[in-house]
Amino acid sequence: MSVTRKTGTGLGAVIDGGDAIERARLLLSGIPGGAEKAVKAAVSRAASNLKANSSREVRKEYAISHKGLSTDKNVRITAYGGGLGADVVFRGMKIPLAKFSISPKVPTLDKTKLISALINGAWKKVHPGKPVKASIKIGAPGVTSKRAFVARMSSGHLGIFDRKDRKSAAITERFGPSIPEMLSNEDVRNHLVIEAGRVFENRVEHEITRILTTQGGRSL
Repeated sequence: MSVTRKTGTGLGAVIDGGDAIERARLLLSGIPGGAEKAVKAAVSRAASNLKANSSREVRKEYAISHKGLSTDKNVRITAYGGGLGADVVFRGMKIPLAKFSISPKVPTLDKTKLISALINGAWKKVHPGKPVKASIKIGAPGVTSKRAFVARMSSGHLGIFDRKDRKSAAITERFGPSIPEMLSNEDVRNHLVIEAGRVFENRVEHEITRILTTQGGRSL
C-alpha cells in the first residue's frame, strides 16, 4: 500500500489504493462508483495520518519539540489517479541546532556585546567561555563545544553560533538534521508506513460497510 522513497528535495511516501480497488469493486458491484469512493476516502485518511504522525514518530527518536519541527508547514499531499493514490512529500532545510535539546537554553552572549566584539576584535573578552552542549537524538551523548555560544539575533531568532575561524570576525550558525533526514531514520520510517497501512486497510473496510449499509449492495 505504501512505499517510501527519496525525492530531489525531501522524503516522500506513495499511498496507492490500487490493490484494494478490485476487492471494493467486487463487494460494491451493485453501486456505481462505490468502490472508487471507498478507496478514495481510505487514501485520504491514510495520507492525513502519515502527516499527523510524522512529528510524533520523529520526537520518539529525536530531542526536538513539535513546534521546533514545524512539520505542518513542511508536508505536501498531492492526490493522483482521481484520488486513488496520494504522494506525501516531506521537505525542509536543516533545522537550527538550538531547536534541539541544548544547554544553556538562554543566550550566553547578548547582542550588544556580540556586535561590539566582532567590530573591535575583542572576542576573547566577551566570549563567556561556558561550554554549550547539544543533544540531537534521545539517549545519545550530547556534543559539547567550548567555542560555541548561544545568542539571540535582532530578528528574535535564538541560535548556537561560533566563529568561522580564529582570524575572522564572521560567525556561523550550527544546524542539526532536516525533517527528511530524520524521517529517513529506519525506525521512524517503518512506524509511519506500518501505521498508515493499518489506517488505510481499516478505512477501506469501514467505507465498504458504510456504503453497503446506507445504499445497499452485495456482500460476500
